[in-house]
Amino acid sequence: MTDPLPTALYTATQVRELDARLIGAGTPGFELMQRAAHACWRALRRRWPDAGTVTVLAGSGNNAGDGYLVATLAQRAGWQVKVVAVGEPQALKGDAAKACAEARQAGVVIEPWRSDSPLDGVLVDALLGTGLTGAVRPPYAQAIEAINESGRPVLAVDIPSGLCADTGALLGHAVRAEVTVTFIGLKLGLFTGEGPDRVGQLVFDDLQAEQEQVAAMPHEAVRLCPDTLPRLAPSARPRTRAVSARCWSSVATWVPAVPRSWPARRRCAVAPAWSPWQPALSMSPHHWCDAPRSCAAASSRPTRLRH
Repeated sequence: MTDPLPTALYTATQVRELDARLIGAGTPGFELMQRAAHACWRALRRRWPDAGTVTVLAGSGNNAGDGYLVATLAQRAGWQVKVVAVGEPQALKGDAAKACAEARQAGVVIEPWRSDSPLDGVLVDALLGTGLTGAVRPPYAQAIEAINESGRPVLAVDIPSGLCADTGALLGHAVRAEVTVTFIGLKLGLFTGEGPDRVGQLVFDDLQAEQEQVAAMPHEAVRLCPDTLPRLAPSARPRTRAVSARCWSSVATWVPAVPRSWPARRRCAVAPAWSPWQPALSMSPHHWCDAPRSCAAASSRPTRLRH
């Protein structure tokens, strides 16, 4: 099956630089925000097509702007929608303020955050984005805990709130999402530290970025996948048609067959249990043991290795 995710991994600063380059090349910031909202809405409908109810928890940055536009799309689709504003809507600026105004115009209900705010349907985490560096503070910490304790399905916008985009560390409190929709470039923190435990299903959308622009941006690391894993060198070990001997040990898996011409007492390489045995694998000394001739390929009896 084809891996749908890119292999390049970026820091939060690199992704923001890439975002700025896209805007500088002529794509308006609000258009990128709209594309991000559409990507989230598609993922939400694909995962929970019959939910019918959405609660967006919004902060005070561009991440919140994405959330307000998701609420607008859900409202226009006839779903029951409300936004719980953890960040003051009056504090929004630029594209995020424009997104909030569009949600109001579409008839989206916007309520201020309270500790007893009811959270219904699918929860959209649009609280904190990749710019977070310090510990999560109130009221965001309480909102994140309310999300995690609600038992509701959660979709995170770009990154689960409270997760460090560079290291995957929990910054005090972090949302545990079932789906995370991330944009433009994959962040390191989605794959490191606590990231894999918080992200859930990861969906990537490049927001129609020009591939030449993306390729020109240096990346921090490469994600391991079948296309990027190094290939082992071909084995130089002599081959035999004899049936492999079987050895049981706390650290042993299958061992190769050996020719009868080898000495009566010889070294048998065994791979640790956590790794499939490979002919070119270099073993540490404690993974070697003396095996008697009865362990030769001609014997069909299992032999227990001595340590």
